[in-house]
Amino acid sequence: MGQSYPEFKRFVGYAIRSLAEVIPCLYKAKMHNYNSEEQFTVNYKLRFCV
Repeated sequence: MGQSYPEFKRFVGYAIRSLAEVIPCLYKAKMHNYNSEEQFTVNYKLRFCV
């Protein structure tokens, strides 16, 4: 069974907010040297490929 429009709209809102949380996490990981500059750049660019 499909979703109603309000359910779909709510789901998309959750997805967008979840994606927005990735950016600060990437910067924190970089700041704490959990990943290299190259890894950071690759992951940062991947966030647009959703």
